[in-house]
Amino acid sequence: MTGEEKREVAAQVLTERADELEEMADRLGAENPLVGAAARVVVDHLRGYVKYRLPFQFLGGE
Repeated sequence: MTGEEKREVAAQVLTERADELEEMADRLGAENPLVGAAARVVVDHLRGYVKYRLPFQFLGGE
């Protein structure tokens, strides 16, 4: 598996998990706004990782 293929698979999986966490954050936010806000921060960080850091992973280890 090439580095590009690894990045694509990782991006797909992490994006799916971020979507699931976002739904969870909405449910938690309805019960406790502070917990929902914290969960949204995690989602934002995960999406940021996929967008800004992941493209530079797997560059040397192909």
